[in-house]
Amino acid sequence: MIGKSAKADFSMHIFNADGSEVMMCGNASRCIGKYVYDNKLTQKKAITQETLSGIKVLKLHTENELVEEVTVDMDLPLLANSRQINTPDGKMLAKTITVDGKEYKRTFVCM
Repeated sequence: MIGKSAKADFSMHIFNADGSEVMMCGNASRCIGKYVYDNKLTQKKAITQETLSGIKVLKLHTENELVEEVTVDMDLPLLANSRQINTPDGKMLAKTITVDGKEYKRTFVCM
């Protein structure tokens, strides 16, 4: 849902199928940027969007007065244990995968 905001140009609310609200979504933010500009809700090419994870800056790249691309400043990933995806014993969930003989360790993070 796109809404008004006292802190930013617009607010964004996204709900899961179970009714819970998500912190933010980069792809949805890009869609909102295109929608509000192409539908003349703003003339700005850099807009702010209030989310549950803070204010995000969307940069709109236009051609012929239509948005062709939107970039979103997602901030750095949060690596604090309180926001990591952990195993039941409290250890950070990580997995090693092998691609073309080279090992890569991957970890889930919250943006």
